[in-house]
Amino acid sequence: MSDSQPKINFASNPMYSFYGLWCDCAQNKDALNGFDDDRLSKIANVAPQKGSKMRSIIGKIHEFNITDITGLKSLIKDKLDTQTLEILESAFEAYKEFYAKNKKNIDNNLIVMDTEQQTYQRELAKLYKCFDISPETICSCYLNPFPKNKINDGISNNKSVSMDYSLNKTEDANNYVSNSDILKRKLSTPFHEATHFLFNNSQLKKDIEEEKYPQINSVLNQVISKFEKKGNGSASRDEIKPFAIGAINEAFAACSSALYNEKTTGKPVTNDNEWYHGWKEANDLAKQMYPLFKEYLNEGKSFDCQFFAKLSSAIKIDELRNSNKLQPQEKTSSDKILGLRGLDAVPQTRTPDRSSQSLSKANSNIIKYIQDSKQNA
Repeated sequence: MSDSQPKINFASNPMYSFYGLWCDCAQNKDALNGFDDDRLSKIANVAPQKGSKMRSIIGKIHEFNITDITGLKSLIKDKLDTQTLEILESAFEAYKEFYAKNKKNIDNNLIVMDTEQQTYQRELAKLYKCFDISPETICSCYLNPFPKNKINDGISNNKSVSMDYSLNKTEDANNYVSNSDILKRKLSTPFHEATHFLFNNSQLKKDIEEEKYPQINSVLNQVISKFEKKGNGSASRDEIKPFAIGAINEAFAACSSALYNEKTTGKPVTNDNEWYHGWKEANDLAKQMYPLFKEYLNEGKSFDCQFFAKLSSAIKIDELRNSNKLQPQEKTSSDKILGLRGLDAVPQTRTPDRSSQSLSKANSNIIKYIQDSKQNA
């Protein structure tokens, strides 16, 4: 395989992992499980809350390769009081001890993940082309070790991605990659997160945000409409729009996971599978997107306006079929299906009704958690 092909740069940095752990404390009470050190337990009391700009500092830790407390202080000393800085300095010393104690395993896991990416490296190179990203744009994936429970499968932003794993094996040995702490079923996580990285750095994301093209807008409006129809509050379209873009982002990444599983198991992914756990809008969109996703990947085509025109038709076809299941007395018109497939008609852009429908509280909480995790980490 050519060295010129893009590949994920697997890395480990105790400061990157420590800072991520500190941020996780605010939203996950179990983040410090297994760290039996009072110095570390104190960071939970001063952790940055969701939505805090402090969470974005992890991108600068990657960008400037910050590895020690002196470097961290240079980034945050003007943002935190002296007592909090002292707590972080003491806690990082404790984390470094944990890291040094497990350094051999940590280094070995890096080698394992770097080797295993050969399974999807060809597909990764194709994804770079589909998102129109230069091969010179490097996606770094940090492996974050935990003593017991891992906190997140993976997190991504436009600077880097990461994957958590546990150094404590709690499952059958056959579930792990040989001589490592990595679960076999999690080998696709870096590919999934790299897809987020490419989407976040693409012109496509900007085009969706700016609503520049009617074909793309059609899909965006369809996803927004799903949120509106599900909700019962008063959220505006502008408030829902970032969540809809997040669902599109997740759908692309879920398609990458499905492609990996299909390739490694030899079994086709069906619509009966769960594509993305815990987020129905992303789950539904992923299964509607997947056939097109594979087609464009195999042919090396950009995710362009035509891709979204076809996706919009696929969404409408799926909605018609679901409606027919709910109302068996009404038969779905085969002519209408053919038209939506583009055989005798051009898909039309439809602006959803935005009267009084909006996000439900539960759905809003799910999406805000995902956005905070993936975009502000």
